[in-house]
Amino acid sequence: MSAFTSFTSDRVDSVGAGAPNFTRNACTAASALTLGGFGVASVALTATIAPAQTLGVLAVGGSLAYAGKRQSEGKSLLPAFRADVKADIQAEPAVTA
Repeated sequence: MSAFTSFTSDRVDSVGAGAPNFTRNACTAASALTLGGFGVASVALTATIAPAQTLGVLAVGGSLAYAGKRQSEGKSLLPAFRADVKADIQAEPAVTA
């Protein structure tokens, strides 16, 4: 007959002093359920994070490709800061006394 016949009865009285519910069978079942829960949580977390990382990498790669294209065309990296705007702004001559 198996040693694991019940969760609450075992050949050993108890694992902890004064704790009759902490039998070897109960502790084995609790540890198996805990480790199984961590495994499920790990897979769920990975399945949630992986798409976000993929989208982040795609966004950074697309931005770098766009910036490289603009730079190769001789434009500034950001469309708001055009090179021809700088030519319109002229510095006033310094007044010396």
